[in-house]
Amino acid sequence: MKKFITFVRHGSLPAEVANTMVGHCDVPLSETGREEALAVGRYLKNRSFDAAYSGNLARVVETRELVYSIAENLPPNIITDPRLNEMDFGDWSLRPVTEAPPDTWEVGNPDYRFPGGECMGDFMARTRGALADICASPAEKVVIFSHGGVIMGLLADMIGLPRNNQFHLWVERGSVAEVVVCDDGRNRLNRIFRPLDFF
Repeated sequence: MKKFITFVRHGSLPAEVANTMVGHCDVPLSETGREEALAVGRYLKNRSFDAAYSGNLARVVETRELVYSIAENLPPNIITDPRLNEMDFGDWSLRPVTEAPPDTWEVGNPDYRFPGGECMGDFMARTRGALADICASPAEKVVIFSHGGVIMGLLADMIGLPRNNQFHLWVERGSVAEVVVCDDGRNRLNRIFRPLDFF
């Protein structure tokens, strides 16, 4: 049986934090982020889903609520799972990305830990655990509201790309990524795009 998974990354953030390592910090969407979320709603409003999952940090919840304000066809019972929350950057939280760019992070090393923050192995285990539970559920068409690091890491896993190459699957804020999960493991990434550019 095939499973169709639509990932939604939260919308853009206010300028003062937009280029920082936000991680577990709770920040709101910017006006552009809200417009992006509404565009995702316009894209999803004519599609059907059997289940919806979401992290619980503010920017994801706000994105989800705005999407739902447009796409009233989405499942009313949202399963909130904190395992879908972003990496905890610890002491690096809200530090400018230019001071520690993602290509310096050892995202494929399970022993790597951000100073005062989360171990990469723990991050991979919790996000993979969340996806495994979702894939084991009977729902065939699923929408997941989450974060860039979570989505790109899971996309890499799903199509057999090493985690240290996950940023090659760049998912912008306010974007959607669609994957077909197959029983034989030959999963297919259909597309990654930003609905605001089209809807």
